[in-house]
Amino acid sequence: MQFLVGKKVAVLDDILKGVIVSIDDQIIGVKDSDGMVYQYNQKELVLIEEDQYQLSKFSDINNANALSESIKEVLYNPQLNNKLHQNSLKAVHQYSWQSITTQLSKIYEAVTP
Repeated sequence: MQFLVGKKVAVLDDILKGVIVSIDDQIIGVKDSDGMVYQYNQKELVLIEEDQYQLSKFSDINNANALSESIKEVLYNPQLNNKLHQNSLKAVHQYSWQSITTQLSKIYEAVTP
């Protein structure tokens, strides 16, 4: 996993997503959609690959109002509901046991002498 300026990332254990704007050793600057820049250790971040699909609405599970609004948005917005449904169907193939075992086998073969 290589962090580069311009790559999309998500923060582990948080709902923040953004774009890398700076890298200083292990500290990475991430700009969110509101233009705010936050500093994180690279261990707190995960790259968002281009082939990933939006499968759900992000919401702070500790905020009942925000969670309720996200649920309502999915329930009452047919376009969003359909998009999430279609993305889920695509992701099923990508994350199937057969696909995962094939990927793991390639990793094991690459690191085994």
